[in-house]
Amino acid sequence: MVHAVFDNRTLDKLIEVLDVMPTPTAFIDHALRLKFANQAGAAWLNQPAAKLYGTQIEELVDPVIFERMAGYLRRALSGSPQHFSGGILQSSGRPALIAAHFVPYRGADDGIEGVFIFLETQAEYPLMSAQRARNSHDRNSSLIAANARLQKEVAIHRRAESLLDAEKQNMELICAGKNLQSVLEKLCETAERFSQGGRCAILIVEPGRHGLLRDITASLPASFVKTIRELLSDKGQRMGSPAFHDQPVYVEDIVHDPAWTECSALAVAHDIRSAWLMPIVSASGDLLGTLTLYYRTRRRIPRLDQVLVKRICHLAALAFQHNKSAQQLNYLATHDALTELPNRHLFHTALGRAIAKARRASTPFALMFIDLDRFKQVNDRLGHDIGDHLLQHIAKRLSACVRREDTISRLGGDEFTVIIEDFRDERDVLAVAHKVQSILSSPFQIQRHELRVSCSIGIALFPQHGDDAEALLKNADTAMYFAKELGRNNYQSYAPDMSGFLTAGTLAAVRQREDGRA
Repeated sequence: MVHAVFDNRTLDKLIEVLDVMPTPTAFIDHALRLKFANQAGAAWLNQPAAKLYGTQIEELVDPVIFERMAGYLRRALSGSPQHFSGGILQSSGRPALIAAHFVPYRGADDGIEGVFIFLETQAEYPLMSAQRARNSHDRNSSLIAANARLQKEVAIHRRAESLLDAEKQNMELICAGKNLQSVLEKLCETAERFSQGGRCAILIVEPGRHGLLRDITASLPASFVKTIRELLSDKGQRMGSPAFHDQPVYVEDIVHDPAWTECSALAVAHDIRSAWLMPIVSASGDLLGTLTLYYRTRRRIPRLDQVLVKRICHLAALAFQHNKSAQQLNYLATHDALTELPNRHLFHTALGRAIAKARRASTPFALMFIDLDRFKQVNDRLGHDIGDHLLQHIAKRLSACVRREDTISRLGGDEFTVIIEDFRDERDVLAVAHKVQSILSSPFQIQRHELRVSCSIGIALFPQHGDDAEALLKNADTAMYFAKELGRNNYQSYAPDMSGFLTAGTLAAVRQREDGRA
């Protein structure tokens, strides 16, 4: 076969002739783009001729056909005419025999500008070849199904990884000591993010209370959650509340569930139809709250959501426990272990707060310093166990003497302080001091011992007796020792001349008398 050598004008005439020939014909350039296909070729490719122009030949034919023809095309583009014959599978899935001729086209400068392809189709394969084609189709269908399963598994794996990452972030919040409200809000967001369309609410049981008293939500309307909380808190145990049964509760259709009659209209108004309620329980079995996923449609709970809710409830229980432990540690750090009154640390914090408030509002407050008279003798005569019980009883009586807004503390040993705010004048403070002395004068029954105690009280007023913590403490202490020097069992307000009267020697003598050494 000879090479085709034409100028452009001749090529145009040739294409006009080839376009009406019954043989499928095409012209391919060096980039393997289709530059021409006659009507028979376009019909064989099952594409409009105008749409084929400029398209890569690889995109137009079956990959198997292209792979078999690629070598012939490259050799033809190098200038060597090629011929191919053999079996192929058409786009319809039907096998056929073809013969293809690849003729290089040389331009006016003798350079090869492309290749003409002339295609001859012959009779179809016999039945055995058709069976092979069907087998190939079945294999392709199996591969497609397997790929779909693989994509689903990949999606599940990615969801699991994302959920683990979210759980890690929530654990970091818990371990970092973030407040319980913030942690539970984040858990609600996590539940909504990974659930199958659920909206989350966590209801909290307050310690020592009956029913559910607080709610944490991510996107639920506050009015709906408030109504649910009130119904779940009802001792009638309506709605199968896990707050009373400690068991999961599933409501497939809120509208037609008799237990939800009172809130079914509200649920419909907020596009809620079904619910999954799960109790949050501590490691010791105590009920901490309940987590609920609400859904917009009547449905059974997805298996993945059941697993998700259990994991979120576990994290919520950890958050509750960590919060409780943090509160206990804070309490131990700020309260006296024996009397459970605020300790020295919390007293100084309260004193600083009282000073700041008084300066800001230009109001007075009083610092009362209380010291038990000859308390050391109780310990020496009856033992520290009796002394400790006496201190506990004294703390209870002192707490009953003051208002809720006042702060009573134990600094250590037999020393107590009271911060009194919001009074009219000094007479109110002196009345409190008199009340303290009176209530402590009644005998204490400790085991089989009847004990009587008295106390000496020193009082310093802000700002006339000191405008900072150090001055107030020093002057209240001075007034207390002055009361002891006057015979104990009395109270004294600070006066400037007290400091001159109580010399170092006098203070030492007072302390010796208190210790029973003089």
